[in-house]
Amino acid sequence: MGALSADDVTEDEIEKTDTILAGLAYQYVAEGASHVTVLVSDRIAERAIADILSAVGVGDRTSIVEGREFLNELTS
Repeated sequence: MGALSADDVTEDEIEKTDTILAGLAYQYVAEGASHVTVLVSDRIAERAIADILSAVGVGDRTSIVEGREFLNELTS
């Protein structure tokens, strides 16, 4: 996640919440959830979490959605 956000923010500014959300999504799927969706606040987090979950083999059972885009679609 640090490498993906190098252009936007320093490593110290990466939201720890994104890492926690990725871990929770993995945990839910590993415990048997058929599908998990994670809402995030920016595209960097969306891409990073999707990449991480795909790398650990659960990308097919997870969806990562940028929340502002999702809300815009709902209210349009």
